[in-house]
Amino acid sequence: MEKVAIVWSGPYSIDSARNRFRGWEDFGIYMITRKWGEKERIIYIGLVYWRTFADRIAEHERDWLWALRGQIRVRVGKIRLKRGKKHSIERTEDIENLLIYVYQPEYNEKGKAGYYGREIEIVNLGKRGPLDKIVYFEDYR
Repeated sequence: MEKVAIVWSGPYSIDSARNRFRGWEDFGIYMITRKWGEKERIIYIGLVYWRTFADRIAEHERDWLWALRGQIRVRVGKIRLKRGKKHSIERTEDIENLLIYVYQPEYNEKGKAGYYGREIEIVNLGKRGPLDKIVYFEDYR
């Protein structure tokens, strides 16, 4: 089993996230949440891999975010691997897919039916919002 950490930052408004992460080409996970009153709910989980977080957020804003009400916030997660492990699109997709399967975000279309990726344990650190501290694949097989 592989253990990965995600160090979350935010929450940022849509405008703030676009400005803060403009030109910052990277890889990682992001989540978009909506807050009504005191309850914050994950509505989308996505990944970037050699793209900018700002570009992905702008795409969502053009496609569907513009129509939402409530406090829309973005959190950005930097993936930290154990020494000797290398980042890959496959690993990043597995992390994204497990989180989508566990949290079932309303605006994600793929990944809700099941998780079939590698055996991973995700430790969420930093400003993780509504995410559990630990997400372990075996709990959701």
